[in-house]
Amino acid sequence: MVFPSLTETFGNVTLEALASGLPVLCYDTAAAKELVIDGENGFTVSPFQKEAFLRKAMQIFDQVNLGNVRINARKTAEKNCWDSVINKTEKEFLNVFENSKTIYRTFASWSVIDPNKGNNNAKKNHNRLVTGIINNMVFAIFGISILLQKEFVF
Repeated sequence: MVFPSLTETFGNVTLEALASGLPVLCYDTAAAKELVIDGENGFTVSPFQKEAFLRKAMQIFDQVNLGNVRINARKTAEKNCWDSVINKTEKEFLNVFENSKTIYRTFASWSVIDPNKGNNNAKKNHNRLVTGIINNMVFAIFGISILLQKEFVF
């Protein structure tokens, strides 16, 4: 399957092709980058390389035996079941949560935004940062709770 999109956020068509055992030719970007491994379960070309994309398409069509690539394409799709997708998403949310804490600690260590040092602007910046981080944490926890279909009490 030829998938020339540079902007598709998640190409269901890519996963559907892999599930059918069809090797995918795509740009190495966006969701396709997460699914297609060049030469293993499909074929990729660097973004914006139109001529290379066309050459790769012609090379693939000239190949008679794509057996292993087709088998690996199917295996890739089988690994992307709902449980797997939810686990990956949960890890991303938890990563955002952990990074927010790290970012806060880093910024809070700077005297520019330390509420105990400096002027009123430092206190305002500190309060904005804390509010932003709390909002990110609440959003992450809310998102995870939806994915896990659990309720969190705040």
